[in-house]
Amino acid sequence: MKKYQKIFFEKKIEIALVLTGLIVGSVVGFSIVKFNVLKAFSQEEVIPAEEEKIVKKIISMEPVKKVPFEFYFTTFTTVQGIKEVTLIPEGKMTVRKIFVKSGDFVKKGDLIAQLDSEASTLKQKISDLDFKLKESDYQVNKALAEKEYVAKNEFKQKEIEYEVEKARRTLASIEGSGLEMRATISGVVGELKLREGDYIDDQSKFYVKIVDQNAYKFQTYIPHDTSLKLKLNGDVKIYNGTKFVPGVVRSISPIVDPGTGTVLVEAESYEKGQLVIGSYAKINFVLEKKPESILVRSDCILNKKKDYFVFVVDIDEENKTKTVWKKNVELGAEHEGMREIISGVEEGDHIVFEGQNNLKDGDEVEVFAL
Repeated sequence: MKKYQKIFFEKKIEIALVLTGLIVGSVVGFSIVKFNVLKAFSQEEVIPAEEEKIVKKIISMEPVKKVPFEFYFTTFTTVQGIKEVTLIPEGKMTVRKIFVKSGDFVKKGDLIAQLDSEASTLKQKISDLDFKLKESDYQVNKALAEKEYVAKNEFKQKEIEYEVEKARRTLASIEGSGLEMRATISGVVGELKLREGDYIDDQSKFYVKIVDQNAYKFQTYIPHDTSLKLKLNGDVKIYNGTKFVPGVVRSISPIVDPGTGTVLVEAESYEKGQLVIGSYAKINFVLEKKPESILVRSDCILNKKKDYFVFVVDIDEENKTKTVWKKNVELGAEHEGMREIISGVEEGDHIVFEGQNNLKDGDEVEVFAL
């Protein structure tokens, strides 16, 4: 009996140990699973960030070049003739006939008009009256001579007197028509202040102006400080509507107008037939010439508190990148949308002329136009 009790007790202990093992194993396994689950939920998920994309700014650029440069002062004035004459009738007279019109080209010696002076007109009238008297007397004596009421030698005398008066009348007519106005130079009739039938009693109102179209002059007022940069015989360029015609400075007045601060400057041009007398033309007075100068578009240049600069493009061919850098510049003359740069950039540099307002040092860019 005790033997069976002992066996039973040992089996009981064995079963307890097995159960204990199972329970402990379950608890440990559950704890491990729970730990792993909690660990998974307690840790934040690390998601790799995408690389930051660099947005390249779009610009346009152009290479810097050295070019000849002229700086000039521009104004407008009327084209005048250097050589011109004004024909004025002398004394009181009547315009018999006009042979030209305004704008006609005439050569030296060409007939412009025929005139009758007051004296010649009176002389002609007297001659006509004398002729009529002699003619009447002649006709009467001729009729009497045919009827033999007068002697033949007496009629012959009347006939001679009649022929003499007739000749005098013809001579008076020739002398009266001998007052002619002829061109004294070759040129264009600029002003014609005569009409057929005009009675001239005031010479200031009746005249003909002839202008030589092969030489031109220009008179204009320019600021005194600008005139100081001009030189006698310096270059002038006059625009005729299609191209610039060369000329020279002929005189610079030393007198400054106190009201306007300007001085009178005269220029001339001898380009035959290139300009029209009386027309309004643009004229450029060349103030300075440089055989080589760096010129850029004025809008390429930025200004921050009187600090003038441009953006220059650094081109890396190996890495195929383009980066912009600010370059301070010293400015020179400005003319017609272009600005001279004295220092700060060099020939061959590429400067930005579009898109520069949104740039900063070190920006990578894409070039839209070169």
